[in-house]
Amino acid sequence: LLHEWLPGRSLSEVLLSNNDTVSLEAVGKALARLHLKRRAKLHARPMETVMNALKKLPADSQFLGQRVSTKLQSLLKDCVATLKNYDSDSTVIHGDFHPGQVIVDQDGNVAFIDLDHAAIGDRHHDLGRFISHVELLVLYGKLTNVDARRCMDSFLNGYQTEGVAVGDRI
Repeated sequence: LLHEWLPGRSLSEVLLSNNDTVSLEAVGKALARLHLKRRAKLHARPMETVMNALKKLPADSQFLGQRVSTKLQSLLKDCVATLKNYDSDSTVIHGDFHPGQVIVDQDGNVAFIDLDHAAIGDRHHDLGRFISHVELLVLYGKLTNVDARRCMDSFLNGYQTEGVAVGDRI
């Protein structure tokens, strides 16, 4: 519904049409600015909640087919193991950040939609969700590995130009 009211295209469309690196950098910058916001009156999303959600995903992944489901289960197991020893930072996060939640207009203005999962949590949650959605496009054959890497690099470069380090967690 918001797509009808906001000018521009979803980031999903941008990714699939021309790998517009300028738009991807603008989205990275906009997400960093969100993450730099002072704490808002949002609920906290503890890391344990994230880990529990990840543990439930393999049961829901069978529709993806055996190859993709097996790969996803392995990745999720690694994620949960890593998160057990993870020191989280707390900032404003979108909470459900992926290319379908972003509108970019022809002037490079960025709008985030569907903020019902916004919370105080770890910024890497948003970054990881974006990267995982780009990786899914590769698994589905909609992006090449080279295009996906270029997209992720542009997004992360934009993110870091706002003074927010990605670090070695991504």
